[in-house]
Amino acid sequence: MNTNRHFKFEHEDETYSGTVNSTEDYHLITIDQMPGIKLKVSTNEEQDVLLLLPTDRPDREPAIAVALDEAPIFSDALASALGH
Repeated sequence: MNTNRHFKFEHEDETYSGTVNSTEDYHLITIDQMPGIKLKVSTNEEQDVLLLLPTDRPDREPAIAVALDEAPIFSDALASALGH
């Protein structure tokens, strides 16, 4: 199962758009206004969120864990992308 869909959300009176690519294991969320940055969310545990950062090294995929309560824009994106 691999699905793609577009979504929109508002944060601090700004409208954002993005794409969510869902597989059995995770959702990969891209926000159009933040190219190169992606959110990877486990389908089993939606609080398990990684922020994937851009890199020029093909052998690396830098990522940091995100606490959604401390990153409200990503929390808003996640809620819209996953239909919450």
